[in-house]
Amino acid sequence: MSEQVIDVSVYMTGLMFLKAEREGAAPPRAIHVLLPDARNPITGSPANERHVPAIQFDWDDLANGDRRPFRKFFDLAGMRQGLWLLNKDKVKILDVISDPLRVNESAIDRIPNADNKKSRHWIASPRPVDEPLSLKPGLVPFDQHSKNAALLIASMELEKGELHPAAFASQQGQFVLVQLEGRDTAVPRRALASVVEYHVKVEGNAVRLQAEKFDGTEGQILELNPRQIQSRDGELQRRVEIWLLNREWDSILRQTPSRPVQQDEQNSEYLFLTRLLDRQLPEAEQDLDGRFTIADFAKPADAPTNPFPCDNPVMRTLFFPQASGENTRNAPCSPMYA
Repeated sequence: MSEQVIDVSVYMTGLMFLKAEREGAAPPRAIHVLLPDARNPITGSPANERHVPAIQFDWDDLANGDRRPFRKFFDLAGMRQGLWLLNKDKVKILDVISDPLRVNESAIDRIPNADNKKSRHWIASPRPVDEPLSLKPGLVPFDQHSKNAALLIASMELEKGELHPAAFASQQGQFVLVQLEGRDTAVPRRALASVVEYHVKVEGNAVRLQAEKFDGTEGQILELNPRQIQSRDGELQRRVEIWLLNREWDSILRQTPSRPVQQDEQNSEYLFLTRLLDRQLPEAEQDLDGRFTIADFAKPADAPTNPFPCDNPVMRTLFFPQASGENTRNAPCSPMYA
């Protein structure tokens, strides 16, 4: 009997930094997804609402004999969802099919089109141009003895499959354009991904996510055994949707949308992520910190604002603009890429 194959989509949104591991201009060998610790932020600091690192999954897919490490809740549609609360965990998906990691590096303009909607350049970058960007020492590769280790609460390593934007913040069918690189009018405002998808195929009868604690001890294993469902093209397939989240607790458990912001208001979530950076910048660049603002709107070209929607109806409504999510000038609490 041939081995079964399961489609896995990991949707990522919230406070997280995607760091590419590569040599020179070569394609990335891996992507390290770093979740900063914002569980108890200092009052008055950026991202001063408590953020919780978690993996959300369909509770009915859970195959673990001992379910006690995981939390069950009912979503807005009354469906059972599971949460794996992460705490100093490095997570990896096991038994992935051995394909090279694919990250689209095509050039972009202000808004996505049919040809470049998968480009990683739509994922927010904290620098005005694409150039080597340094994280604080001890984060990649991770060193638990580094003084910077306390900045992180969890991480996930992506070695195979494909990484691409899955949704873009919008307002009434228009892209929300964000100014990331300062107030210099020569630098264009552009659309940004509010959700990033990592897609991979797994061999076997179940999908297993294994964690190792930052101190090297063994962590939990999450095992998901998905049912066979009908895909959008009518074929039967086994598919798992997992959400990697580092968002406000109400946003996760009570599934509330992100807060609306005023035009040109600073995006404190992006500002918080700059804490992971080695900010030894040339003096002329020092004032770029924190200038991450919501800007204006632009009509879509020939690409939808959510080109790769998920199947979960509640998460689709919350995070995918064409289903009403991540709009009304909401500040996308979404990943950065370096």
